Amino acid sequence: MIDTLTRDMHVEHLNWQTDVSLWKDELDLWRKELARASDDLRRAEQALEGLAQSLDRHTLQLLKEEQEVRRHERAIALDTGDGYGQLIPPPSNHTAEADRHRKARDAHERLKRYHHTTLARMSLLLKAIAEPV
Repeated sequence: MIDTLTRDMHVEHLNWQTDVSLWKDELDLWRKELARASDDLRRAEQALEGLAQSLDRHTLQLLKEEQEVRRHERAIALDTGDGYGQLIPPPSNHTAEADRHRKARDAHERLKRYHHTTLARMSLLLKAIAEPV
């Protein structure tokens, strides 16, 4: 007859085997999750490359905007005097120019928010994965 101590140890060993089995199942799941996370990182890298391209495009747009502002300023300087020191109203396209500039400002602000949000989240991710296990 098996005494109580032997029976309890046997039950404990069975529990340990169950634990190991569960842990192996969890490791398999974690490997799958890690593979998905690696795919996510590749997509994140592509998104960062897309952000870099957006910054390049925005730089070109700002150069164009700068040229348009100068062109508009010259046009106003040429069109607002009557030769006798009297000012005449600015050209009617000033409203259109102001609207174009407002859209450029809005685009810049959207890109700024996206850029700052992306880098802040990237920083949080790097801090999270840098913690020791």
